[in-house]
Amino acid sequence: MLKATAGLMLPTTITGSLPRPSWYTENLGTRSFLDAMVTSRFREQYVDALSVYLKEQEVAGLDIVTDG
Repeated sequence: MLKATAGLMLPTTITGSLPRPSWYTENLGTRSFLDAMVTSRFREQYVDALSVYLKEQEVAGLDIVTDG
């Protein structure tokens, strides 16, 4: 361990984009994110995928969970 960080608790997180689950078939196309969220199919798939990824990060013990 480096002396500069000895005894310090360093928060952990991920960076970058998360892979799209195979069941996530919707996409933005030419719509804005807000316009796409009006569509129930897009919204349900987005929320489900986000929930899965956030839970996986939580279970892994990450201090800062993110949607990528």
